[in-house]
Amino acid sequence: MAFDEQLAQAYREVIALAGEDGGLPVVSFPDVGPVFELDARELQVKVQAIDSHESQVEDWRIAMKSMPDLLARAYARESYVPVSGGARHLGPTGLLVELS
Repeated sequence: MAFDEQLAQAYREVIALAGEDGGLPVVSFPDVGPVFELDARELQVKVQAIDSHESQVEDWRIAMKSMPDLLARAYARESYVPVSGGARHLGPTGLLVELS
C-alpha cells in the first residue's frame, strides 16, 4: 500500500487526532497504481474487522467513529504501487495483470 496525496492528508489528520503528529512524516507518492474505493458496506466491514482485534481499541479510533468524513477518507480509500516492475499492463478486466 502507498499513500496518494488524498490518503496521506487523511492519515495526517488521524495522526494529529491521536496526538502523534511530531513523529515521522506521512509521505505521498505521485504515481500510485490501482486505487480501490470502498462503498459504505465494505467500509463498515473493514471497520468491524479492525474493531474485532483488542489491540485496535484506542481512544483516537473511538473518537474517529464520530467523524464519519475522516473515517471514510482514511479507511475507504486504498492506493497501491505495483511492485512487479516494468510498464503497467492491463488485463482483460481492465485491472493490472496482477489483479486480473
